[in-house]
Amino acid sequence: MNTLDSTESPMAMVSQQAAPTMALVVQNALLFQIGWFACVLTASNNLAWLGSLTAAALLLIHLWRAFGFKSEIIMIVLVTAVGTLWDSTLMQTRFYQFSHGILIAGIAPYWLIALWAVFATTLNLSLRWLKHRKVLAAALGFIAGPASYYAGHRLGAIEFSNTAMALTLTAIGWALILPLILMISERFDGYRTDEVNL
Repeated sequence: MNTLDSTESPMAMVSQQAAPTMALVVQNALLFQIGWFACVLTASNNLAWLGSLTAAALLLIHLWRAFGFKSEIIMIVLVTAVGTLWDSTLMQTRFYQFSHGILIAGIAPYWLIALWAVFATTLNLSLRWLKHRKVLAAALGFIAGPASYYAGHRLGAIEFSNTAMALTLTAIGWALILPLILMISERFDGYRTDEVNL
């Protein structure tokens, strides 16, 4: 017996199939907060390696639960590369200053790179609702981006040479970056339930 309503469109069925469960979405949001605090607080206390290990554990959990491992890891690598390039640029121009975690001169500290990877895990889960709302994503990036960096500053993980200018550039950058990385996550979505692990 066919249990599907014959009036339901194919696109609606695909949309339902592609949506992750609410449990995964909520867990993802909570795990990101754990990762953020772990990376920032350990960096401010010269224990950045510990926060990065926490981030690595969260990434493993995220990838283990993904329906399409390959798509998800490609997305995380690309998003992390975009974020690292942005933060490294502001570091090279002296707007961002870091005391701990720099392994290569001119490249953002490893704990911040790890944090970008953890943030990438939200794009196909807790931030999935933003994928087709690019203008809203830009507005959210404009506000939430500098707010996050300022919180990191207050906790001692990052310093600014000029706070107002650094936060202004961060707002503009994040207004562009968030829609961009959401487009990347549309192309590489390991949490669509019709993905097949390879």
